[in-house]
This record gives sequence, C-alpha cells and structure tokens, in this order.
Amino acid sequence: MNTGIYAVVIVALLVALWLLFWARGRRMGAGGLATWGGRIDLAKGFPHTRRRGYSATDVDAVLDRIYALSVDEEGRATALEELHAAQFEVARGGYDPIVVDLHVDAMIVALQTGRELPVRPGVPRT
Repeated sequence: MNTGIYAVVIVALLVALWLLFWARGRRMGAGGLATWGGRIDLAKGFPHTRRRGYSATDVDAVLDRIYALSVDEEGRATALEELHAAQFEVARGGYDPIVVDLHVDAMIVALQTGRELPVRPGVPRT
C-alpha cells in the first residue's frame, strides 16, 4: 500500500520538475530548434544555443571538407563516408545540435541520391 503512494508522489514530483524546467526554458528562450520561435534562417549561419551544443569549429571544419570533396563523384563517395563517421565535440554555447543534425541528414540524402548539396549555412542564397 505504501509503495503505491510513494510511486504517485515520485511521479507527481517528476512532472512538477519537468513543467518547471520547461516553463523556465520557454521564458528564457533556451528551447531547442532556435527557441521554436519560427523559421530558422540558415543564411545567417547555424543558430547558437545557450546550453551545450556542437562545437562551431568542429562543425565548420567537417562542412568545409564535405563541401570541398563533393565536387566530383569519387569525392562525393568519400564525403558520404566522412559524414556517416562525423562526430562533433560538445561545447557550451555551440551550434544548436538539432539544426546541425537536420542539415547533416539533408546532406547525406543529397549525396546518396546524386542531388545538389543544400546551401551552406552562413552563405546567402542567390
């Protein structure tokens, strides 16, 4: 009998904590996907997060290499292998990991299907 009461109290505390941190994140604008506040303009580059994100230097180095390799068919195969093996260091205030992961996924699909790579973040569209 007491075990059931303890379980209910623990679940209630966990829900209260989750709501507290969710509300705090919404108020501070620290949510994922660039605070969920609308569209993300990659022409300005990847959005940074206030929390832990991907190291900007690591992400930029991998993207530089992938975009350079993807000019010919052999390079595209190498770029695809490197993208699958890519791992980024985590740093406070780095790039938003969700946005970076979505962009890397789009690059993988483009390399697998022979399509043009998505526009590099930080490069204005022409």
